[in-house]
Amino acid sequence: MTQIRSQMGQLNSSANDVFIAYMGQGQPFSSDVDHMCGHGLMSFPPFHANGIKREKLVELYRIMVYFDFSLDDTLKFQKTLYPNDQNLHSKLKSTMDILPGLLSNVLCRLCSKNNMRLTDTIYGLNISQENVFHKKKLGCELLLKYTQLIPYLAWDF
Repeated sequence: MTQIRSQMGQLNSSANDVFIAYMGQGQPFSSDVDHMCGHGLMSFPPFHANGIKREKLVELYRIMVYFDFSLDDTLKFQKTLYPNDQNLHSKLKSTMDILPGLLSNVLCRLCSKNNMRLTDTIYGLNISQENVFHKKKLGCELLLKYTQLIPYLAWDF
């Protein structure tokens, strides 16, 4: 749990910087964040802070897998749309570098302490068929959700 808390702290300390870097791409996202990015993600996994630790770990795992897949898609899209935006690329990559270790630690905790194996399939955003504006909007929604949720998750663990 110490490693999970530490990794959540790392994600929490950089979450806002990732969002700010994404918003630095300019209009229309930088002018009206709530309108452009605040609609939420329909397929986002739930988190219930009042659950028991095992259930919260399962939910944390699902959320982090969702972020892992979605951030990867967002980074790939950003590299094609803004190939020279190394600031954003490096912030997304740094965030993504933490996720495999966190996922491994959560799974290890679930397996060792709860004798539990997760077999469900979790997907992130599917932006492959969307137009450029919609891809940018989904990335904005994802990073806004990430920025709002990570401090809450870090505090809860």
